[in-house]
Formats: sequence, structure tokens, C-alpha cells
Amino acid sequence: MGIFGTLERTTDLQSKLEAGGVTEKMVRASLSDAEILGRVAIAFGVESTTGWLDRLVQAEKAVHCAFFGRTFDLSQFRSTLERYGEDRVKKWAELGLEPHYLPEWTFSPDAKVRGWKVRPEPWFWEQLAAGNIKRRNAAGELETITAVGFDGATLLIDTRCNPVYDNGRQMFL
Repeated sequence: MGIFGTLERTTDLQSKLEAGGVTEKMVRASLSDAEILGRVAIAFGVESTTGWLDRLVQAEKAVHCAFFGRTFDLSQFRSTLERYGEDRVKKWAELGLEPHYLPEWTFSPDAKVRGWKVRPEPWFWEQLAAGNIKRRNAAGELETITAVGFDGATLLIDTRCNPVYDNGRQMFL
């Protein structure tokens, strides 16, 4: 288990990294370097000392630490990937799709989440509190949303190039 797996709160992460002379920029660069080296090893058919599943789970842990400032239970993520297998995961990668896990998390206007850069406008939270935001349930009926967040699900993320965010005016060409 690496440094991220032993830390529970953002302040612990920041203080321990700072005490060790490690900046956030250095952590991001090392995560990127590790991912690149892993892909190079796979391209050349070099076996890693950790299995494909362990690499993906550890990478997801690092992503959660960078975004949320904490780790989550990834057993559901691990079992989903095991069920599909390494060959299918490699096929997804060829298509530009990466498996990720969105942990159970409820967002609030004042949530302290370091990776949350683009937040909803205040009117969104006002409408949510007033009960004016609806969604269709599995039966097709409208139901009022009382909270927004993640339900704890494994999903595939399209990693192909996207336009740079431009305050909602960006376009795919």
C-alpha cells in the first residue's frame, strides 16, 4: 500500500506531503509518469511486478486522493474489472475508454473537494432546495431530487480529446 492508501483526510495528505518536501505538482507528475511507464511496458509486452488489476486499482486510489483528498473502498471496482477480465479492459483502452469508479458521495455547495473546479451556479442549489429539480425513475415517473452525488458505480470514461472548457461555450469540431 502506497502513501495514498494510509491517508484518510485532505489535511493529513497535504501535511505529510509537505513535510516530505513533496509538492502537488510533483505528485501529479509522478502519477502521470507511472501511467506512461505502465503503458510503455504493456506495449513492449513487459510483465509488471504487479498485476493489471492491482495497477488499475492503485491508479484509481491515486485519482480519488487527488480529487477528493481521501480513499474509498474499491472492492466493487475490483470485482467488476475481474468479471470483465484483462482482455476486455485492454480492448476498452484501444477504444479510448478507461474504467473508473465514482464512489458514494453527496455534493453540497460548500463541499471541500480539491479537484472540483467547475461548480454549479448558486441558482442550481436554490432550485434543488426548493424541490424544483426532477428526474425520471426506472418506471418513467418524475421524482424530486433532494441531493446530488454519485451512487458508487464503475463506469467507462471516454478519454479521447475534448475541447478545452470555455465557460460552457466550448464546441466539439
